[in-house]
Amino acid sequence: MVHKTPNANRGYRDQSKIDLDKKPTRPKPKKTSQSKKKPQESGADSSEPLPPRGAQHATPWAPEQSQEQQLMLDVFRNTFKSVLSSPDEMNKTLQEIKTALFNREFDKAFGNEEFLDAYAARWSPTRALCYERVLHRASVEFNLEHLYPNYDPSRSETEPATEPRTLKVVSIGGGAAELAAVAAFLRGKLQQTTSAELVIVDSGPWKSVIDKLYTGLTTPPPVSPYANAAAKAAAAAADPLISADRLSVNFEQHDVLSLPSAKLKSIIGDKPLLVTLCFTLNELFTAGGLGKTTLFLSALTAALPVGSLLLIVDSAGSYSEIGVGSSTKKYPMQWLMDKVLSGDRDGRSWAKLEAEESVWFRLKQDMDYPIQLENMRHQVHVHRLQENGQAPAAKVDEPSASPDPDVSR
Repeated sequence: MVHKTPNANRGYRDQSKIDLDKKPTRPKPKKTSQSKKKPQESGADSSEPLPPRGAQHATPWAPEQSQEQQLMLDVFRNTFKSVLSSPDEMNKTLQEIKTALFNREFDKAFGNEEFLDAYAARWSPTRALCYERVLHRASVEFNLEHLYPNYDPSRSETEPATEPRTLKVVSIGGGAAELAAVAAFLRGKLQQTTSAELVIVDSGPWKSVIDKLYTGLTTPPPVSPYANAAAKAAAAAADPLISADRLSVNFEQHDVLSLPSAKLKSIIGDKPLLVTLCFTLNELFTAGGLGKTTLFLSALTAALPVGSLLLIVDSAGSYSEIGVGSSTKKYPMQWLMDKVLSGDRDGRSWAKLEAEESVWFRLKQDMDYPIQLENMRHQVHVHRLQENGQAPAAKVDEPSASPDPDVSR
């Protein structure tokens, strides 16, 4: 869970007085000839032609093949082996976590390391693969090109860069899934020369989990003492999922709804970056209400350099509806988010690059993991901070019909 500073709303209109009595409306989906077709799994590989610049679907070089997904699952299996090897105790802990989440008792669900180990082993693998896929969506990856200091507008954004570059990511309310997702993202075709500096900010004690997972991601897989000589030799020659010199991670334990603005600015820095709120914004609205969450988002907007990207991933459908204050009414998270992020903010504003209300992420079949993992449905929103009067660079236009089999409109 995450939180914000109360005095950083200077220069902003009072968004906490949003007219909640005005009935929220959802945009009508565009009618297409394929809109009612049942999604089918794709067998795309890296030999397929690159998508047009306007396509929003995941790029074909995204590590979504079975082998890549299995590599990630193996990292989680090895990292959390002690938890996964005690299924009865794990199931008991998971039940306590689910009860706390159902009651929206987020401090209890994410308040101790035992719960976080079980949570990471159970739910983080699917979320990590899902977040990695989202990072490879054209609306994110193509716009990331503009964050690099040596950005060359004459170079095609669909061609891998040759110069070394560093991407900074601040994950608010993040944990194990975001770390693994960034590691997998760096394996993509366009990111072969990219290193990442990841800062994870959350009020829960995630440091132990993150340290263990980082070790699992950056070291070769362990070798069983019972393995034969050939297996040991193969394991000794194996590479880690990502090398440590390409990925650094720093965990900051803070409640962002009470985080001083000076500390928030020091975490963000002075260069454009990617900020993620993955399954966090709903939690913020629940814990801090409309007023505190608005103040936090306003403070975040004030602290971010122009050109930064904001990626929001959260529950879809009725799971995203939020009660505000003492009212019994519930409002779609997307509607509240749009109200908070809209408008002029000291000469700057958020340009919406993508908004998907319902996207399916599906695991490849026959994945090997000690416990069952499920597919997940989520919503995706991508914004770019720009100066007013400036056209959003590399804005991705919505195609008439998405060829991505995992996008449900």
